[in-house]
Amino acid sequence: MLNIKSYPTEIQNYLINKDIEENLIGCENSQVYKISGSNNSSIYLKVKPEDESLDLKNEYNKTLWLSNKISVPKVLHYSVFDRKEFFLMEEVKGYMSYEIQSFSSHKEIVILIAKELKKLHSLDISNCPFKEDLKVKIPKAKYNVKNGFVDESDFDEDNLGKTSTELLQELLSNIPENEDLVLTHGDFCMPNIIIDKKLNVGLIDLGRSGIADRYQDISLILRSITGNFDTEIYDDLFLSEYGIKEINYEKLKFYTLLDEFF
Repeated sequence: MLNIKSYPTEIQNYLINKDIEENLIGCENSQVYKISGSNNSSIYLKVKPEDESLDLKNEYNKTLWLSNKISVPKVLHYSVFDRKEFFLMEEVKGYMSYEIQSFSSHKEIVILIAKELKKLHSLDISNCPFKEDLKVKIPKAKYNVKNGFVDESDFDEDNLGKTSTELLQELLSNIPENEDLVLTHGDFCMPNIIIDKKLNVGLIDLGRSGIADRYQDISLILRSITGNFDTEIYDDLFLSEYGIKEINYEKLKFYTLLDEFF
């Protein structure tokens, strides 16, 4: 049961007489609640203990910055109260992109996802204040290993049994020589891609978004499509729709490995 009296007044006003359900999909370090009313619309509340990273403040700022560029949740409120961060936003209506029962085919979904990523990566980055390139991500990976923040039990199958320290050495030995910088989502996987019945696409969970190599997103979505559809047969379709004729397998492997530290 959610004790709304322990929340900021601005948040309480959204919660009174509402149905509140905790969401457990894709919630790594926050509590996420779906708040539903009688008007067939919902909002989402993220709650996280306050620390020096201020993850939800970053997500709030990034979502706000992206709001007039792509379809993202409408920001309603952010605050810090009683040593916790609170981030409230409207729901992006639709279905998580792996929910195949809502669409006609896997192929249709893969094409939509590829086109959305191409659109995102085509946005102008000249005024983007958010950097998520390797100068930022490598130190974060080292910090997470040093402080025990890496969940070794959640490694990809190929890495299970290895320690985060071992994987970090492998990562540092394979840093790409150059970065093809674009505006990335940062965690571009199927649960974070919302598609409605009219095939409009929206993106959620934008806390890792920012300027980075395009393979930051390409590596994770190819892995996500394979994992959710249990096949690699859509890789070529995705790459063709996105516009890659020859894939860089070294970058693909590197950015998939980098994700293990976050």
